[in-house]
Amino acid sequence: MSHVDGFGLTARCVVDCSISLFLLRCSDCVGSRCYVFYVFVRLGAVMGKHARLDAFARGQIWGMREAGVGRAEIRTKAKKTDGTRPTLRTVDAVLAKKASDPAWRGEDSSAGGRPRALTAAQSKDFLDLVFAERGKAKVTVSYCRQRLPFSRGVCRKTVQRELRHAGLEWLRRRRNTSVPKDWRKKRVSYCRWLLKLNASDARRFAYTDGTTFYLARGPADVADKRRAALGQFVWRMVISAGHRGRGNTTARDLLGLSFSSPPGVINRPSHACLGERPASANGKDGLWDDNVGPSLYAKAQGLPVKIWGFFCDGMLRYWVLPKDGRKTTNMNGKRYVNLVRTRFAKWRKDCLPGVGRVTLVQDYEKCLWQRESVNALKASGCDPLTRHTKYSPDLNAIEAWWNRLETLLDESAPTEMESRPAFLKRLHRAVTLLNGRHRAEGRRLCRGQKRRANAVVLLQSSKCKY
Repeated sequence: MSHVDGFGLTARCVVDCSISLFLLRCSDCVGSRCYVFYVFVRLGAVMGKHARLDAFARGQIWGMREAGVGRAEIRTKAKKTDGTRPTLRTVDAVLAKKASDPAWRGEDSSAGGRPRALTAAQSKDFLDLVFAERGKAKVTVSYCRQRLPFSRGVCRKTVQRELRHAGLEWLRRRRNTSVPKDWRKKRVSYCRWLLKLNASDARRFAYTDGTTFYLARGPADVADKRRAALGQFVWRMVISAGHRGRGNTTARDLLGLSFSSPPGVINRPSHACLGERPASANGKDGLWDDNVGPSLYAKAQGLPVKIWGFFCDGMLRYWVLPKDGRKTTNMNGKRYVNLVRTRFAKWRKDCLPGVGRVTLVQDYEKCLWQRESVNALKASGCDPLTRHTKYSPDLNAIEAWWNRLETLLDESAPTEMESRPAFLKRLHRAVTLLNGRHRAEGRRLCRGQKRRANAVVLLQSSKCKY
């Protein structure tokens, strides 16, 4: 008997096997029948928890039974996770479950939860419908419920859960344009031919195409061009998982930005120090001006500057089309023939010195495939690749290099309006940087035909990420 300080209680402990019974009696009451409450404590293993057979032991039991071993001997051979032997009842249960379910591999049973609202066959019907018609119709949950009558007996969330369980999610379609049906087999055939190239043939590939850069026409365009140069992604505050809908804390409060402060002035936060992460965020800075993207028309607005390029073995050579009044001229058959005769042979020797002819990949503009253009290409040591198909910018390496050049130009874009001569000087510096510091990257791109072709084959002729 002992006194518990501060509670006015005395405790008496009675031990029976592995259970301790604590009887707490009020010390102020007279007699021994005034018990306040009872506390039962398990001193051994927790009630209901014991060692079990794992998947290996269950397989061992079934394997020995198949070999003709008796139940009693099986019990002595198999072991639980703690090393003890299973009972004969456990052995019989394992054998019975395997006999009733031949596909069972010894996994632990998953108990609990209500039965599934849809059968496995019905879930498969959902997937078959999505994969068969998502390219022909807008396959929404309502569309699935309309096409599959059995799905009308369940709620919309059940349909969404089944599709997400299969690994599908409602996301934005890829921006790459689709390939017309008539050209899909030709693209796959061309890619299979590329996969058979040897290293020496892949090294002699050259690519030619044109691109356009747009200069600002006035102060309004300068802001759009600068914003477009910032890119499509930005570090923004997101909704914390544990703080959705809690409190009225705004993003400005978390950053210490007062509504009375002028734009761009950030006060020192009172609840966080420099380097600390805010306790919560609600994503309300998404519409702040510094997080808004450019206009959809900003990329293709302004004064055009058109250039034509020749890309081979990681080196880019280019020619700027002349101005025609206020705007620039377009590429036509006459200009292309003159360009090929005067520059392509020199460009080829600069990129691949000591190599004879090259295989030239070009798109299917009419001026590029006129008889005079083809003859001029062959005379300059460039053999046009007729296997290259339409709708295949992902298989033309110069397209990716144009994007790389555009990124460099955006990074060095001035804050004020830029004239055409100033832009051409900046263009020359960017191309020189690509041909010097980044030539190894460009060389991998020029010789990566098999990587791009394999991606197209895996996507069944769809345009790949390149």
